[in-house]
Amino acid sequence: MFNEKLKKYRKIARLTQSELAEKLEYKLGGSFTYSNIQSYERGINPKLEVISAIAEILDIPEQYLFDDSDNTLDKLCTNVIKENPDRYKRKLMNDTEITEI
Repeated sequence: MFNEKLKKYRKIARLTQSELAEKLEYKLGGSFTYSNIQSYERGINPKLEVISAIAEILDIPEQYLFDDSDNTLDKLCTNVIKENPDRYKRKLMNDTEITEI
């Protein structure tokens, strides 16, 4: 699961494997190349400090690299909206779309 999440969030951040490797190298020192990122995305798990640095670079909680927290949050929000449709309906005011909260 880590490998899939890493690839997903790296792409969302619009980083190539090489760019992520460069950022890791800058952040942690040492030597990182695109092949390191490639191996992580193929299923090799990095050390904890590398995982922390990756999460920080991608600007996501570390937890998102290991579980479906983002999907769970989306589902929860969708369910709340379904249960309270009047509260979250959209209105047009002065040709501007505004969401009631």
